[in-house]
Amino acid sequence: MRFLWLLLTPFLVWALDFKVATYNVENLFDLSHDGHEYEEYIPNNKHQWNEQNFQKKIANIARVIKELDADILALEEIENENVLKKLNLALGDKAYPYLFFPSKKERSSIESALLSRFPITSKESVMIKDQARGIHRIGVKVEQKIVVLYLNHWPAGKEKVEERMEYATALNGLIKKHSGRSEE
Repeated sequence: MRFLWLLLTPFLVWALDFKVATYNVENLFDLSHDGHEYEEYIPNNKHQWNEQNFQKKIANIARVIKELDADILALEEIENENVLKKLNLALGDKAYPYLFFPSKKERSSIESALLSRFPITSKESVMIKDQARGIHRIGVKVEQKIVVLYLNHWPAGKEKVEERMEYATALNGLIKKHSGRSEE
């Protein structure tokens, strides 16, 4: 056991600690009406989605993100890149230098996104037939190594199990496709 500890010690001394987190922001929509919003997020209607409530939601999400203090943060249920940038701006001096928001399907109201303190080196999205959201494979350079992340937000529990299985199968296929490949 002592030999194993001595063998691994050099790797532990030079290891970089970093934090990866995920956060479902529960439908962060902007105040532009483009026709894909959920009814309760159509701006200035009976559900009170207005500037005041938008700013309150942004501030609350920003507060949680600051408390998380993650180096890489996956976000679920973001409407578009514009609202992602507004959220990042609300982080002030804790804003992330690298952002990812995918191209999304026409019928999709929300998608997954990424905020990172490390450079994003690669992006690949897999769209699943008859499903609203994609699976996104993101490479992030941490020191001299590439960390690969898979962003995905599957259908809710109230949906059919078969729909979630489509995502599981697609994710498994994506991982198998890339297993053993060098990212550098």
